[in-house]
Amino acid sequence: MISQAAERLLEGRTCRGRWARGWSMARASFAVLRRYPKLAVFPVISGAILLLVGAVIAASFAAATRCAAHLRCWAGVAEARGE
Repeated sequence: MISQAAERLLEGRTCRGRWARGWSMARASFAVLRRYPKLAVFPVISGAILLLVGAVIAASFAAATRCAAHLRCWAGVAEARGE
């Protein structure tokens, strides 16, 4: 017969135990956020800044790609003219 402590230890190593532990941690986290809502301000600001930086990087990549295509086009025109 397995003791209760050993059963709890083995349960933590199963998938069901991991899911249960994860859900209990999520519930505890949301309980903390309900009690202290100001704690959610930093992740929201951080996420907004992350989206802004990603948009700037994507826009600069798109502009660089478009510019490179135009430069290749102009180089082809110059070669055709014999310049």
